Amino acid sequence: MAFSLLGFAEPGNTGIREPQVTFSGTAFSLSGPFYVNNTGFYDLSDANLTILIGYQNQVLRTFSHFVPYVPAGAIWNSTYHASVTLQELASGTELLTDDTNLNLGVSASFRVAYVLAFEVSTNFSQPWRAPFHNLTIREIGYNPSTQQISLLASFENHASFPLQGEFLLEVYNSRSRCIGYFMHDITVAASAPYSGSYQFGVDGFQMTDNEIIRLSFAGVKIYETEWAPG
Repeated sequence: MAFSLLGFAEPGNTGIREPQVTFSGTAFSLSGPFYVNNTGFYDLSDANLTILIGYQNQVLRTFSHFVPYVPAGAIWNSTYHASVTLQELASGTELLTDDTNLNLGVSASFRVAYVLAFEVSTNFSQPWRAPFHNLTIREIGYNPSTQQISLLASFENHASFPLQGEFLLEVYNSRSRCIGYFMHDITVAASAPYSGSYQFGVDGFQMTDNEIIRLSFAGVKIYETEWAPG
């Protein structure tokens, strides 16, 4: 039986394939196949599989699945599904604006020959392509005669899915009061750049020495920068 266990524990006998990522509303959905390849001489039973999706030291989602039976010499295939909200990715991570790697791991506990308990695990990284890669706000100007601010916002949608939603620009003074905003819907194709020139009114009498320009998408703050009017 020891040789059977060693065969199953070899790299590649349990794992997950590259996930497909889609975006709808305010949530990202990740799904993909995972498998158990029983190369041993004994049947596997009562298998509990746990898939972990993480970033650096943060766990974004876990997915658990029960596999009652995998015969000797057989491959068992299934699919995992996980959903992560836009707000979760925007809180404490750079996953919306920076290309990086996700940490994917799978662990399995099961019985061999319906008797002996055993556990294996494997981990690997998966490239993540940011939907708002290299997001910047620049060329900020203010016309005191018209009390209008102008700026250029740009980013690259490196993701494999299109972006469509509400794009909101807000200006806050140093007292955290919103003194102007502009809102409209944008649509950006997958793997495409975006650049928008904006001009909108602000309350010039409420301006201070330092302002904050904040950008939100689908109601979630994804970027902000300080600006000192000249």
